[in-house]
Amino acid sequence: IIIAIIILYPIIFAKTVEVKLTSVTLQSPAQTSAILTASGYVVAQRQASVSSKGTGVMIYLGVVEGDKVKKGQIMARLDDRDIVAQLDEAKSSLELYKAQSTEVENNYNREKELFSRGLSSQQSLDQAESGYKSLLANISMAEARIRAAEVSLENMIIRAPFDGTVLTKNAEVGEIVAPFGASSTSRAAVVTIADMTSLMIEADVSESNIDRIKTNQDCEIVLDAYPQKSYPGYVF
Repeated sequence: IIIAIIILYPIIFAKTVEVKLTSVTLQSPAQTSAILTASGYVVAQRQASVSSKGTGVMIYLGVVEGDKVKKGQIMARLDDRDIVAQLDEAKSSLELYKAQSTEVENNYNREKELFSRGLSSQQSLDQAESGYKSLLANISMAEARIRAAEVSLENMIIRAPFDGTVLTKNAEVGEIVAPFGASSTSRAAVVTIADMTSLMIEADVSESNIDRIKTNQDCEIVLDAYPQKSYPGYVF
């Protein structure tokens, strides 16, 4: 006969403990003693939407978002073949007028010499002088056309106005770029660049707290992307 002996021990239930959860943030001593906390945005104090002075189809775009550019660097070009043709025509005209200048000037000087000796009429002298002055005017006009074409040619090149970083591209190769405004068929700004050395914080402060802010007042900047790091600043 097998006798089973079962020993029963009393079961003791522990008392339920209520657990409360809360959020904890790490603050620096400056944040703990801060008289005012405000949120805002990081913006560049020096920023520009760069466009061209000329109108044309963009044939080259050499930058993308995030590229660093130097002042004067070529970022884009517009189609300038018609302006190049005008420049070549003006240069050819200038060369032609200069080739004629020696003969016309010699003729004018010869008429003056003959007139002083009484061997030529006033009419002949006036005609020689008129031809010489007309040629000089044509030379000046050709030179002016060359300078105008060179300016127009430079206006088809879009350069960086200062050292900075490309934020956005506003136009693509093949689109028409116009200097005075965008439309459904054209673009005004080609790229937007910003000088990242001129960053500042624009914070929203309510009117009731504005009296707490003073110029050159020290402050501490904490970015959402890097909450564990703070940056010293001042009120501008």
